[in-house]
Amino acid sequence: MEQKVLYRFADVNGENGIHVYMSIHTVTKETKASYRIGWPPYHKWVRKGTGKRYAHDNKKDAMHSYLARKDRQIRIYNARLASAQVAKIIALHLNDTLDQVTEFKYYTEFDSFDMPTI
Repeated sequence: MEQKVLYRFADVNGENGIHVYMSIHTVTKETKASYRIGWPPYHKWVRKGTGKRYAHDNKKDAMHSYLARKDRQIRIYNARLASAQVAKIIALHLNDTLDQVTEFKYYTEFDSFDMPTI
């Protein structure tokens, strides 16, 4: 009897750029609600059915999951980039007025000086 396998796509950033690869995980135990891939102590339980899963029954679902993870990663890094840009604008404003700063204060994007749009 052929063993059941689950698929997961991932990427690695190496010397020669980013490589997307597919890993194939052999199911070592199955219950009515989940699969176990790998052997203890290096194993992982993967739930069956819908919802967030580590690995999938078919390559199409595994790729869909990978793309969703990349979309989320892009949203997170865009938010971090926007935050860094705002912090830089605040720092540039403070740099122009360093002689006037006499006390420690938290500066935010909502302070009174004009914020350029990003």
